[in-house]
Amino acid sequence: IRGYFDADGHVNLRQNRIEIVSASKEFIEGLSVLLLRFEITSKIYEIKKSYNGVKKKYYQLNIVGKRNL
Repeated sequence: IRGYFDADGHVNLRQNRIEIVSASKEFIEGLSVLLLRFEITSKIYEIKKSYNGVKKKYYQLNIVGKRNL
């Protein structure tokens, strides 16, 4: 988990949350379940990002709240 967060995680200081983005919905959902084992709640959002003029669907997992951070 730590390696993935180190590589693809982002701390949003303005909104006090940690964000993880992946093209794999299954991976993000599995990560959310794994975090629940440590009593860390998260929310998953479907987002669209454009790279080189092509819009693609991604999934963003957000960890928010003092208890979770």
